Amino acid sequence: MNVICCYHTTDAADAILREGFRDTTGSYMFDNFELTGVFLGDSPMDINEGATGEQVLRVEFPDDVDLADVELIEEHKPYREWCVPAALINTHATITLMSDDEVDAEKERQWCGGCSDDRARRAGSDGAPRSRARCRRTGMRPSTQASGARTSAPPAWP
Repeated sequence: MNVICCYHTTDAADAILREGFRDTTGSYMFDNFELTGVFLGDSPMDINEGATGEQVLRVEFPDDVDLADVELIEEHKPYREWCVPAALINTHATITLMSDDEVDAEKERQWCGGCSDDRARRAGSDGAPRSRARCRRTGMRPSTQASGARTSAPPAWP
């Protein structure tokens, strides 16, 4: 059985693992409506994507769980994001706390060495990349990562 793997960044990992996720409600920088649920992304996120916290939870759903109705689709984002009801996560998902090494390895895999499926995930419905973002380490764009072709010289680390 395949799994759908998502990630949630938090400072409350111990409580979530003990008690489960809880829904939160807010506008989250959207005009004219509020969202209720738990934010999950297709990669570990940090403050650059609006996530806060030092811990990352891997949230794995069986492939028969459909998240399409709760996906937040915004053009030009280099990642996918969902606002999932806590009850759905708590009843259907397996949740694990990731080590810092696992988070780093997942970010590396997603942005620097991902497969063509990763490229397709990050593409819009027309197949064009959702963003012109580049990996800070390699300088590659997500749309070119499987071929290994560089789009520019790697930037220096700050």
